[in-house]
Amino acid sequence: MDKISIIVPVYNVADYLARCIKSIIAQTYSNIEIILVDDGSTDGSGEICDFYAEQDERIQVVHKTNEGVAQARNTALKLSKGNYIGFVDSDDYIQKNMFGKLLTKMISAKADIAICGYTEFGNNSASHTYCEAVYPENKAMQLLLKNRIESFTWNKLYRAEILKKLEFPPGYRYEDVLIMHKVFQNAKRIITIPDCLYFYNIREDSITGSTRFNKSREFIDSLDKRTNDLKGSAYYFEAVYGEYISLRRLVYEIIVHGEEQGNFYDNLIQKSKKLYNDYSSNFSIVEQMIGKIFLLSPSLYVKIRFFCKKILHI
Repeated sequence: MDKISIIVPVYNVADYLARCIKSIIAQTYSNIEIILVDDGSTDGSGEICDFYAEQDERIQVVHKTNEGVAQARNTALKLSKGNYIGFVDSDDYIQKNMFGKLLTKMISAKADIAICGYTEFGNNSASHTYCEAVYPENKAMQLLLKNRIESFTWNKLYRAEILKKLEFPPGYRYEDVLIMHKVFQNAKRIITIPDCLYFYNIREDSITGSTRFNKSREFIDSLDKRTNDLKGSAYYFEAVYGEYISLRRLVYEIIVHGEEQGNFYDNLIQKSKKLYNDYSSNFSIVEQMIGKIFLLSPSLYVKIRFFCKKILHI
């Protein structure tokens, strides 16, 4: 019977951790090992990990000094014994059939990665789903780089061998953006399913919560590094296009949320303009029109997008 290693980096999440661990313990697919990496917590999270390890022999706890989520994941990867690997963030939780369903779909499709939909809760509430489809590596890479498949580590199940060749880059807030294209390049087939099996907690004090604007520079830096990493490859244009769309989305969110439009905003506009001018000849006609409106007047672009959302209910 195939074993799944489920890796959970833990840092100061005492208010949410029990819910997370319980949801993993309750998985209908029982041949799992749960690796909880306490990354130097100071709020009692480490003690909560130890408590549940005493209740369930499938749980292994690692206590270490704080080095960040990337190193916590790397530590657990080295210890993992499963031939499949999944990740859960310690303030989130999962449906009881998540890993069993992903594994079944993965095996039937002879895939190396299986991806499910997810539901946001907390400060926002929304569901994000996919159609059920099997993609070869080249098509999946295009979807990833164009932001149609997200770089999140946690709504996926992976064959262990495609992850153990890699290491999460330490010291980056958006390490998933820096590694996921490399993971996809190691995969021959990838399957997506529509089921929303993961619950993603949007918190004001989380890495991607209230810091989404003042940490956006780090996000852009990660996109730059990914694009540069793919320079000269068959995927370079998709990486450029994905970065351009991400820049445009950041501008949109800054305007919608009434954030101060200072130097960072101006830099986003200038960077967007350069990417558009350099690469828009490869864009579709529709995307070229949208880009022209956006660069002419970002506020007009936001109004048109709002109108289209209201009409099309998207």
